[in-house]
Amino acid sequence: MPLAIESRLPIANDPTKVWGLLVEPRSWKTWWPAVRDARSKDFKPLREGSRFEVTLQMGRLTVTLRPKVALCADNKALTWDGLFWGVPLRQEWFLEPRPDGCRMVARSRFTGPGAKVLELIRIGRVWERMLVEQVRGLKKVGEQL
Repeated sequence: MPLAIESRLPIANDPTKVWGLLVEPRSWKTWWPAVRDARSKDFKPLREGSRFEVTLQMGRLTVTLRPKVALCADNKALTWDGLFWGVPLRQEWFLEPRPDGCRMVARSRFTGPGAKVLELIRIGRVWERMLVEQVRGLKKVGEQL
């Protein structure tokens, strides 16, 4: 049974401006509080097939992920796949245009047998708090652009 988490908020800015924050891992520390370090392997903005590394501080846990971008649809969607403690993880960000800006939707989905273990040890709750912080941070920084 997968473990799925979602968070969404409106952002009072054009999706093209917010998009730059999503595809530039070096900017993630400015809006994603859990990020300690993030960079693409080629030091360029993310695109389909890009590999990157992100180190997250989740309470007392420090975790480094090395995902690969599965989808990069300009100004609309960014999806990457990686492993979290050996459990498959898909992270998705969507920017939906609205008359007053856009709506940000962030989803995380853990799959495979390990997803149930993550749920049992309450990693889902920790990840959910982090996802809410991501969206709030992106809203705050995205509205200042």
